[in-house]
Amino acid sequence: FMHDTPFNNDHNFGYTLGTAYNIHSDNWLVQLHGAYNTYDPRSWYGKGVNPNRWVKGFNSGVKLGYEAGCGFTPYATFDINGNFDDADRWLDYSLFVGAHKQVEKVAVDAGVRYDFSTDKGNGRDEVWNAEAEVDYYLRDNVTVGAYGSYYLGGRGHHDVNYDVTLGLALKVAF
Repeated sequence: FMHDTPFNNDHNFGYTLGTAYNIHSDNWLVQLHGAYNTYDPRSWYGKGVNPNRWVKGFNSGVKLGYEAGCGFTPYATFDINGNFDDADRWLDYSLFVGAHKQVEKVAVDAGVRYDFSTDKGNGRDEVWNAEAEVDYYLRDNVTVGAYGSYYLGGRGHHDVNYDVTLGLALKVAF
């Protein structure tokens, strides 16, 4: 039984576990990262869609930055996202260009993200977003923060509202 609306955006349960490897050479910074993620499609699309399976996916990518001094680092990130454990496999790509600035215990990141998919079955999705994040360092390896994303334009999936995303984050570096 489907709900009257195509989405059930009250819950949106999802989980991600990832890791990153950092390389520092002179003023250049490189980060290789990967993650496993899963979510319950019933919490996103309603109980009538894929009722017995969680969707399983991956993310991998590379980040390149340059420490310019005074806590300022411009950087770019390229990511590939996909799914597995499913007959209909897809790949999405993301390019982010931005900058990081840290002053004492506060760090700010801001930039523009271009997300696109080459999945021929769903057409070509393209989305541009402005993004920002502010983190406060509780310790050298622990931060709490807030982040947001604002839709600038593009052709996204017609059932998803991309206008604004807001959230809170707790980060721990091991």
